[in-house]
Amino acid sequence: PQTGGVAALVGGRAGSPVFRGYNRATQLKRSPGSAIKPLAVYTPALQNGYYYDSQVKDTLKSYGTNKYTPKNWNGVYSGELPLYEALALSKNTSAVWLLNKIGIQKGYASVKRFGIPLSKSDNNLSLALGGMKEGVSPYEMAAAYTAFANQGVKYQPHLIRKIVDSSGKVIVDNSKV
Repeated sequence: PQTGGVAALVGGRAGSPVFRGYNRATQLKRSPGSAIKPLAVYTPALQNGYYYDSQVKDTLKSYGTNKYTPKNWNGVYSGELPLYEALALSKNTSAVWLLNKIGIQKGYASVKRFGIPLSKSDNNLSLALGGMKEGVSPYEMAAAYTAFANQGVKYQPHLIRKIVDSSGKVIVDNSKV
């Protein structure tokens, strides 16, 4: 995380031919599911006055005119619990409630700052649970999470450390990042 250098990348099974060079690590786009919660909900909540032990709601609730009603995977609701516990237990209802409280736009902007590409249609409460039009690749998610391991700094990931031409001239140098 301190340089953005990628140590390893596995985009398919060993020994299997890769259809047209498709790399699942960099090209596969899927919903990130609950892995988006720290990026879209908990980071912007902490940046907007919430604390790790702030109480958040964990109740079955509908939002908006379309009655968006997130549910917890196990059907268990605590009423209220500390933010850190909602994150640790991956409470869907708490994440959506908190995103609604801080404002969808703040969550949307936070995800973009982490380098995750979004469309305008992703600017809604389902973003808290990974609801995205395009989805995100494992490579993009791994890059976003480096900010947590690197004091809030996210470096652009790179697969090539250095390229030198036949005369010794350095063409690309990511080794000093």
